[in-house]
Amino acid sequence: MSKNKYYAIKKGKGVTDKIVSSWDECKELVLGYPSIYKSFKTEEEALEYLGSIKDVNKKLEENSKAKDYSINKKKSTVSIANVFKGVKIDKEIIEEFESKCDEMNIDKNKILIELIKEWLC
Repeated sequence: MSKNKYYAIKKGKGVTDKIVSSWDECKELVLGYPSIYKSFKTEEEALEYLGSIKDVNKKLEENSKAKDYSINKKKSTVSIANVFKGVKIDKEIIEEFESKCDEMNIDKNKILIELIKEWLC
C-alpha cells in the first residue's frame, strides 16, 4: 500500500500557495530556489497549513495598516527580556522559531505580539 502525501508549497519556483501530490512535482518547484514547503498526510492538512500562513500574514498586514492610520499617540513599550525574566526556552525552539520567521519573512516581534494578543482574547 503506497503512502500518499500532499505537499503544500507556500513559495517556490514561480508558484505560491500550491498543493501537489507527488514529491517529483514538488521538488521541481522547490529545490534550488528560495522556497517554503511542507508535506502532509491529507490534502485538508495542506490546505489548512496554507490558510494559516495566509491568516498570520493577513493579521500582520492588518495590524501594520491599523498602526499607519492611528492617532499619533506615543505607546510605551517594554523589552520582551524584561517581561519574561526567568523564562527559559530551549535553544532548539528559539532557533526553529527564528528560522520559521525568516522562511516566512515575518518579523519576530510582530508574530510574538500577535500570539500574545490572540492568547489574551
